[in-house]
Amino acid sequence: MTKLIEGYPFPGSTGDTWPYSEAMRAGDFLFVSGQGPLDMIAEEVVHSTIEEETDLTLNNIRKLLESAGSCMSQVIKTCVHLADLNEFDGMGKTFRRHFEDPRPARITVESKLWGGIGVEIDAIAYAPQSGRLAKSPKCLTEHAAAAGSCGLFCA
Repeated sequence: MTKLIEGYPFPGSTGDTWPYSEAMRAGDFLFVSGQGPLDMIAEEVVHSTIEEETDLTLNNIRKLLESAGSCMSQVIKTCVHLADLNEFDGMGKTFRRHFEDPRPARITVESKLWGGIGVEIDAIAYAPQSGRLAKSPKCLTEHAAAAGSCGLFCA
């Protein structure tokens, strides 16, 4: 029987670093907790430019999605927290490189963030329990290089 609610730790981590789940599945949807510019294996904050922090943050989200049977092209909505809203354009340029059209719905707010990080992003993605993503050029392109390594396959 398929579990209706299931937690996912960051790939390669012990899963007991934070007092919450990195990602939770509820039915065919995956809810990714706020991710930041962290080296998740070393459990260290990586301080850099907003572009580099955003890139690392979105790569962390990508790894969580793939470990749970989804991908960036299946992200429906994100919430972006910036320590400084003046960094909106730099974050936006990097965000754009990680998502193709149609890009996910998004809200961006200024927040006081933990550890001096410049960005934190959470996400909601489609992640069918069957493990099969809808056949699309985005899905095929995104997973062509990782064939067999992330456990995803297209219908």
